Order: sequence, then C-alpha cells, then structure tokens
Amino acid sequence: MQWLEKLEPYGQGNKEPVFFMKKVFKYQVETFVGKNFNHLKCVFEKNGLIFEAIGYNMKEYKSLMAENDKFDILFSLVHNTWKNTKVIQLNLKDIKNLINTKVYICNTLSNLLYILYFKKQKSK
Repeated sequence: MQWLEKLEPYGQGNKEPVFFMKKVFKYQVETFVGKNFNHLKCVFEKNGLIFEAIGYNMKEYKSLMAENDKFDILFSLVHNTWKNTKVIQLNLKDIKNLINTKVYICNTLSNLLYILYFKKQKSK
C-alpha cells in the first residue's frame, strides 16, 4: 500500500485509483451493516487470497449477492483501522455477476460483429 499512498492526496485533479478484479468468489456470507443496513460487508477469495470488502450504500446488491457466488468487482483500496488493527480493505464501487458479465460481453461482441457485417454488405 505504500506505493499507492505516494499517489495521494486525491481530489479533482488527482482521482483515486480504481481497480478491477475478475472471477472472485464469495468466501463468506455477506452482511449488511450500518444504521439502516445500507452498507454491504463481504469477503471474497481469489487464487487463495482473502479480501475483506465494504460497499457503502450498496443495499440494492442484496439479491445479487444472495443468489450468486462468482463476481467481477470494481474497487479502490483503503486502510481500515479497527481496535488498533490496520488492514487493507476493498472499497467496492460496483459488482457484476460473473455469468451476466460474460453474457454482456458475448452480446456486445455479437452486436459489434452484426454491425460490422452489415456495414461491409452495404459498402459492396
């Protein structure tokens, strides 16, 4: 995380870095925390590594998380200090069901191929 801290401070001219991780697995059952239970707290696993994550105001992801166990995630990295213990935590920005992501990519590619094919036909 020291290399990431060298990029600070973040602001209008220096946006916080956002990362993408494919094919992460739900490691533990998710919970919703906070006064109104709006914040998603979960643990993911990828290649034997465990990642704690928090998604602020992500209550709308409740059914997605309950019904699936493989995801692609978008996140920033933060230090979380609790009870004098400092850990690196993923600050979730977005979550997609891995299967839906593949379908979206396939649909996008087939649409692109369709457009390219018919564009080529028109030019003949």
